[in-house]
Amino acid sequence: MTAEEKEELKIRKKCLLYLLVLILIFVIFFFSNGIVRFLR
Repeated sequence: MTAEEKEELKIRKKCLLYLLVLILIFVIFFFSNGIVRFLR
């Protein structure tokens, strides 16, 4: 593997991490909204 490919892999891993965090935030947000509606 060249240095460029390694850098690309690092960037891809960072992008994947950011995506996972965003998805988690959305899931928690919708889940909490659902619970609030369900309890009312």
